[in-house]
Amino acid sequence: MLFDLAPVPAYIFDDVTWEFLAVNNAAVQRYGYSREEFLRLSLEDIRPPEDRSEAGWRHQTRAGETFDVQIVSQPITYNGRAAHFVVATDVTEQRRLQEALFNSCRRLQALFDYALDAIFLANDAGEYVDANQAACALLGYTKDQILRMRAWETRTNETVAEGQDAWRAFLKAGTLSGEYRLHAGDGTPRDVEFRAVANVLPGLHLSIMRDVTERNHARRETEARLRESHEQLRRFSARSRARREEDRTRLARELHDQLGQALAGIKIDLHWIGLHAGADREPGSVGAKVDATMRLVDDTI
Repeated sequence: MLFDLAPVPAYIFDDVTWEFLAVNNAAVQRYGYSREEFLRLSLEDIRPPEDRSEAGWRHQTRAGETFDVQIVSQPITYNGRAAHFVVATDVTEQRRLQEALFNSCRRLQALFDYALDAIFLANDAGEYVDANQAACALLGYTKDQILRMRAWETRTNETVAEGQDAWRAFLKAGTLSGEYRLHAGDGTPRDVEFRAVANVLPGLHLSIMRDVTERNHARRETEARLRESHEQLRRFSARSRARREEDRTRLARELHDQLGQALAGIKIDLHWIGLHAGADREPGSVGAKVDATMRLVDDTI
């Protein structure tokens, strides 16, 4: 009764002929054979030898479907014959999930190992528990050296107490990002851009860093060049304004001198005309007109 009601396929086969001597209902349903058909078969019919593997076996149903099985067998004597009692558990989905998990882990490990950015994993105490090759290159330490360090030990201008406080604040907030300066193993200061995420797994915290030293250096150089360019433009503009003022002053002086000379010459000529115009100064006379023009020249001067 236990044999027939077991929820997983079970069967008994002869040790010599490999023929099935008994099968339960679960085996009949899973393999698709009737009980009579099953008892005319042997292990060869459901398990080709080339499909055998260290992890188990592959079986085939009547419809041609193959699936992975995990075999548990026990030698017994059945109706006076040396036989084996077998329980065959379908582990196809389990192995598919295991393979998918394995492949996923391999992909994640490849991303971790070959990422260009530095990746660190730390525990709740801030102790590094893993680091990739880019992290070793960034800090200038071997992986073994990094795994003996804490997350705040590479920061510059920060005490241990300040580092611990910052770490606890990060764990509470859950995420943190920004820039800071660290000292590499050789003492070289480096600017890094980082993003950290707490509890990517329980008690495991991820930090990704990127070396932006050259970028920041180039930015500072660009800003310095821009400031110098602005200063040069300011000086050039000031010189241009000074030159324009000098040109205006020179032109005004030239105009003043030339016009003064011309007016003086006109006044002399008018005085000569006045002397030869006679003594008549009645309105409308030449003498009166000369006197009026002399006054106009004087006002203009």
